[in-house]
Amino acid sequence: MQVLQARSAVRETLTYNFTHRFSHPDFLLYHQRTSDLFNLAAQGKSAEERWMEFNTWKVEDQMAALLLPNLFEEMGGMYNEGLLHKRIAKEFFGHTARDFWDVGWWLISRYRKSDPTYYRQWQSMLEDMELLSADELD
Repeated sequence: MQVLQARSAVRETLTYNFTHRFSHPDFLLYHQRTSDLFNLAAQGKSAEERWMEFNTWKVEDQMAALLLPNLFEEMGGMYNEGLLHKRIAKEFFGHTARDFWDVGWWLISRYRKSDPTYYRQWQSMLEDMELLSADELD
């Protein structure tokens, strides 16, 4: 019984560590960079135009814009392996992760042309949370 309680406490701690990272004031800039990249309507560009433009950015700017999606992928991997507290993760991250998935699908799908496993952990997490179904990806 103590082992189960200890494991549960570790899952909660790891989950709350993600909430801290995600909501830290220094991270808000990265939220904005990802939002700016993903939001095609605000840019007035097609997905193809935005993709071509993104590929001309300096590597540092690309990495900054992809920090948030990469955090969702990291969190998804930990969630899918049972290392995070599922209810807390869904309550805190679920709908935000789904919203970013929706607006960023144009970018995710382009990465998947070269590697179909891109952001697969993020996708699996959303499916497990019942926030995304495989038939929505077409």
